[in-house]
Amino acid sequence: MPFPTSKKYGVLKARVTQVEGEFTSHKSGMSHYNLICNDSVSGLDYQINIDIQSEVSANVKMLILKDFDTKTQLPSAFETITPGFTPLPCQPGGLALDLIHQPIFTVNQLKDSHPQNAAKIAAGLNEFIQVGTQLVVFGTYYDDSDHQYHQQFITEDESYRDHHMYGVRRHREQQRPSRGVDDVHLNQGTPSIQFQSKDNGVYQDGALFIRNPDGDYTACFFAFAGQCFDTNQQGNCDAQSSLKQSSTMGDTEIKGQV
Repeated sequence: MPFPTSKKYGVLKARVTQVEGEFTSHKSGMSHYNLICNDSVSGLDYQINIDIQSEVSANVKMLILKDFDTKTQLPSAFETITPGFTPLPCQPGGLALDLIHQPIFTVNQLKDSHPQNAAKIAAGLNEFIQVGTQLVVFGTYYDDSDHQYHQQFITEDESYRDHHMYGVRRHREQQRPSRGVDDVHLNQGTPSIQFQSKDNGVYQDGALFIRNPDGDYTACFFAFAGQCFDTNQQGNCDAQSSLKQSSTMGDTEIKGQV
């Protein structure tokens, strides 16, 4: 099934104003790669939160493709994405990404890669990202701007908070921007025994595109080691993949406290 209504899939175009890099939570032990970006048209600031490790051992795969040909691999609309966040319908025929059912690269390169630890992923991203770098980020959007810093979770309907806990807590407790994008990874193929499988869906995958000084892009794709790459039209693992995954489980994505 697609993302719940509390998650809004789309694409953010913005420039990096601060490279926070790798951060490992002392509470959860999970690691994220964090960036602060700005939309020069509206002046709004955004967080970008990329999951880079959620287990004691490495459990995130990353594939970096230099000089990615966006003109031939992506719809022409990619070139006209406007600054800021643009919601996208999770369906074929538009900009929404589906790395499995409508691949834009040889997806087995990601599938067959080995998980990397947080430090190695962060070092790989740092090679291409600096202050001033323009990014195009596919993922899910959150906006906690209706809350003041340090306010507790007391409103009647904060279902979105459960899906964007990491970025929301950074806003409320560390005075980071209230808006942001996360789920910058494969958003299908999570085995049914994991609670994140409720987010499985097609045409809703995340990715990071980094504009190089020469105008070309470096593309970065992420997936958790426990995700399968044989999915049905609902984004769930097919029966054969589910059997394989259940025999090798141990890699889970658990988003929790900062």
